[in-house]
Amino acid sequence: MATDKQSMQTAPAMSDYEWGDLLYSIEQQKCIVLVGPEVYTAPGEAPMHKRLAEFLQGQAEQLRIRVNENGWFHLQPLGNETSPVRQVKEFYNRPTPHTDELLKKLARLRFPIFVSFTPDIKLRQAFEGHAADFETYVRNKPFREDLPVPSAERPLVYQLLGNLEDRNSLVLTYDDFYDYLKSVFTGNSMSPILRDAIIGADYFLFLGMPFDQWQMHLFMRVLGQSKEKLQTLKVAVPFDAGNAASCEEQYTIKFVDDHIGDFVNELFRHCEASQIANKLLRPLPSFKGEQAPQKNTATPFLSELTDLVVENRFEEIYDRVKKLLIGTGEAGRGLLQVFIQLKARYTKLEEENSLGILRHEEYNVEMNRVRKAFIDQFDALRNLWPQLNPQP
Repeated sequence: MATDKQSMQTAPAMSDYEWGDLLYSIEQQKCIVLVGPEVYTAPGEAPMHKRLAEFLQGQAEQLRIRVNENGWFHLQPLGNETSPVRQVKEFYNRPTPHTDELLKKLARLRFPIFVSFTPDIKLRQAFEGHAADFETYVRNKPFREDLPVPSAERPLVYQLLGNLEDRNSLVLTYDDFYDYLKSVFTGNSMSPILRDAIIGADYFLFLGMPFDQWQMHLFMRVLGQSKEKLQTLKVAVPFDAGNAASCEEQYTIKFVDDHIGDFVNELFRHCEASQIANKLLRPLPSFKGEQAPQKNTATPFLSELTDLVVENRFEEIYDRVKKLLIGTGEAGRGLLQVFIQLKARYTKLEEENSLGILRHEEYNVEMNRVRKAFIDQFDALRNLWPQLNPQP
């Protein structure tokens, strides 16, 4: 009977006052959006964790793994992680055309922080052409010391559950989960700047969050709920009849709308119709427009390089910069020499670490310095850009 009764419930609509509160919090840069896995779930599909479990279970014998209902796995005798991790990447990298435009629309809303609860980079890709910073959880890896304060002009996309390109950031097994809890709650994996910005927010917009899964409860612990913070505004989409009452009582979360896409479209329409639309929406990406020269702006290229810094892919950064600067004469020769030195610095650091010359703390400090050195040169590359005139 309970299930039948729940199925008859409908999502409450947002009142004009509630829409006004949401737009005001965006204008004040006090609203944070959390993008959960069900954003990638098309109508009629099973939840993402069930789809992942089914995907892996179909290959469990060949992969030598036992798959849990939540999509996590553990190795059987003679098993190794290489193949199952590769299959997890394949699962998350599958096309999601029903979501791509939604994410691009989200990226135009002037939230200062986007917290992603999936390990793919599709939300990052939605920011192509926008100025943005990217950060991700990596087990027991120190946070970025040079992380700028997130803002509407330069938002931060934080991947709370890691990135597919770094195995040490993924939560795929129970061992990963225990390591994750230790790393997060000992303060090793989240910048105080990010944590303070989250705690200081007045409004939280939950999109596609699985409220019966650990990710949700983990975030509320990270948020550090206090009696005062219980009074912050929190809206969740889509409507979840099974968890609506408990989430309202425990976290003061209100569920609205039955469809994520409809809600985001309605929010976008409210922003466009507002007298302060320029404070609520970002302009269209700089590389998209009717004028061809816009494709030559440095922003997309440097944004991609910043992503690579986050993932410690410095050799790839060097290769891309070398390809850009080679043959540019005096304009790019000096900067290319700097990147050659930075690459050598990184290679030397990795060699010293592999030989055990450095203590773990020393290695982390030096790695942060290398990251900052690369990022500092991106400004020089931006200043040099008009002289380079790279072609699309």
